[in-house]
Amino acid sequence: MQDRELLELAAKADGLIVRKNTEMVDSEDRFIGLRVREDVKSPYRTWNPLTDDGDALRLAIDLGMDLQLEGEMNHPHAVSVCEMKSGAFAREALSSDKRASTRRAIVRTAAGIGRDMP
Repeated sequence: MQDRELLELAAKADGLIVRKNTEMVDSEDRFIGLRVREDVKSPYRTWNPLTDDGDALRLAIDLGMDLQLEGEMNHPHAVSVCEMKSGAFAREALSSDKRASTRRAIVRTAAGIGRDMP
């Protein structure tokens, strides 16, 4: 699944309104996020929990996710994320960028919730 599709499903799970037919790209035409807003009265903002720790944390909190590092305390090797109500679950091996691995697990879990929504 492409990052854009993951983000659209995660936004759906979180109840965010995604601006249609637009995606945020940088000067080199690389995808950098979606334009979303909380409700019809709030302004659109760039949103990408795959790259932004704050967006990922808000997503995890909003959806009541449980994060758990697997492995020894000083040497975790994976992160598991689950959301108890829906049973959505994702596990990511920790790369050298542990934050990126954790953000991806959060987004994959949220996308699983969004995929199961009408």
